[in-house]
Amino acid sequence: RVLPNWLLNPDVAEIDYLANQLPVTQMEGLDTVLTDKLQKLGFKHFFPVQRQIIPILLKNHVYRPHDVCVSAPTGSGKTLAFVLPIIQRLKSRMVPKVRAIVVSP
Repeated sequence: RVLPNWLLNPDVAEIDYLANQLPVTQMEGLDTVLTDKLQKLGFKHFFPVQRQIIPILLKNHVYRPHDVCVSAPTGSGKTLAFVLPIIQRLKSRMVPKVRAIVVSP
């Protein structure tokens, strides 16, 4: 059995949340409609997992679709990290097809 490279050699990232806070309005590549809505909902800063995953998901990739596997504690912001880029990509789509699948336990 052969594991894919992303499982054999995962990118591991750690950020000190208190030392490196990123305001919602400063997430590069995220649509201002989404950041404005987040601010209205009371979000001020992104959590570390969001700061790391959102830019990866917003990038154009040679292999689309592609897999992203995130391991982080409950309440760390994983769901929002997946949902925001999905909403941004889907908001201009007109064809009603499945475009994203998020698997969670």
